[in-house]
Amino acid sequence: MNDWKATRNGGSSDAKVFAEFGIPSVNLSIGYRDEHTDFEEVDYCATFETVVLVETVLSHRLIQQNS
Repeated sequence: MNDWKATRNGGSSDAKVFAEFGIPSVNLSIGYRDEHTDFEEVDYCATFETVVLVETVLSHRLIQQNS
């Protein structure tokens, strides 16, 4: 997608905080628009569908988990 941006070593996301303690993590920002403004919105359907997707991936072991 042309409007996607990647950042490196910035911010204070939960994923960065957990990574500092050696906990593998990712910050999924799903369904947000105009975040950190007075016009912030959340698409609850997109959020719910993402939860279902992650649960499906984990329950079917479609990604490898390190022990």
